[in-house]
Amino acid sequence: MFPPPQGLFKRRLLRISSKFQRCSEVMWKHLAAALSYKCLKFKSDMVSETNIK
Repeated sequence: MFPPPQGLFKRRLLRISSKFQRCSEVMWKHLAAALSYKCLKFKSDMVSETNIK
């Protein structure tokens, strides 16, 4: 097995890492949105509970 040329290997690695980075960015955005939504919902639930009492 011959090792691939350095340039080709680096390019492939860069492409994979950039794809992965984009994926993780999107995932983090979704996660942050879900977390903030949960926090807001929790806050509103707490407020409504205290208002009932």
